[in-house]
Amino acid sequence: MSIMYKKDENTALALAEDKEEIRGLLREDIPEAYRAGVNCFLAFLGDQELSFESVKAFGEYLREPHAGRRYSAATINVYIAAVVQRIQLIIKKKTAQMNYAQVVTLQDALKNLKREKIASVAVEEDQVLSYAEIRKLIAECPAPAICLMMEFLAYSAVRVSEMLQVLLSDLAGHGEYTEIRIRGKGAKERKIRVETEMLERIRKHFAGVAYLFEHHGRAYTRALVTMRIKEYGRKILGREISAHTFRHSWATHAIKKGARTNSVQEQLGHSNPATTLALYVHDRFTWKEQKDLFRE
Repeated sequence: MSIMYKKDENTALALAEDKEEIRGLLREDIPEAYRAGVNCFLAFLGDQELSFESVKAFGEYLREPHAGRRYSAATINVYIAAVVQRIQLIIKKKTAQMNYAQVVTLQDALKNLKREKIASVAVEEDQVLSYAEIRKLIAECPAPAICLMMEFLAYSAVRVSEMLQVLLSDLAGHGEYTEIRIRGKGAKERKIRVETEMLERIRKHFAGVAYLFEHHGRAYTRALVTMRIKEYGRKILGREISAHTFRHSWATHAIKKGARTNSVQEQLGHSNPATTLALYVHDRFTWKEQKDLFRE
C-alpha cells in the first residue's frame, strides 16, 4: 500500500544521522546540468532534515517569487529533476539503514514533485545553425581540436558527452563510412554512421590510445569543450551557441528534408518518437506567416 502525502516522523531518521554526510552525498559527482539545482536545494534546506516534508516544501518554494523574480518553468523542471536524481542516489546508497516505510515515503515525495507544464518544448529556429553557419564555424575556428569536434558534432548529432566517451574500440570501418557504438542516456547503446574520411582526420590529429578524442592520454571534459564552442560561436558568428546546437541543427534539417521520424529518433537516441516530434517538427507559424495570415 502506497504512503501518499502522509507524514512519517521516522522518514528522516536514517538520513539525518549526519546532516553533513547527506549534504556531501548531494554534492558528490554532480552532473554539470544539475549543479545549480542542487545548490539551490542545499540553500533552501539549510538546517532542515532531508525528509518528505522538506522535499515537498522545495517544490512549493520554487514557485514563489524571489527578490521580485520567478523561476521559469524550464528552470523549475530542471531543479526538480536534479533533486530527484540526487535523492534517489542517496536512497540507493542508504537503503540498508532505512525501513520499507521510510523508502516508500521518500519515493512518493519524489514522484509527487509536480513539474511545470510548458506550452511547447519545440526547439526554436534561433537555436538552429544554417549549413552556411556550420561551414563558417568549421572553416574559421583557429583551434584544430575544437574545429574537428564541431565537425563531428555537426555530422553525427550526438551529445557532447557521448562524443567524448567514444573509444577506438567502438569504431567499425565499412569502407566510406564507419559505424560507431554510442553509449547514450540511461546506458542505452545505439549505432550511428559517419564518413570514414572525417574519422581518419580526427584519429590522425588526436592520436588517441583509448579514446577517439584524447588529450594527454585522457578524455576531454564536457565543460571545457562546451565553453570553447560557446567562445567561438560568439567570435565567429556573433551569436550564442552550445555544443547541443549542432544536435538541434542536424535534427531540424533532417526533418525538413523529409527524413523519417523513426530514423531521426534512432540517430539521436530518443527512447520515444514523440520526443523527436515535439522537439523538431516545427508546425507553428513563423512571424511572417502570422502577420500575413489575414492579408489579401
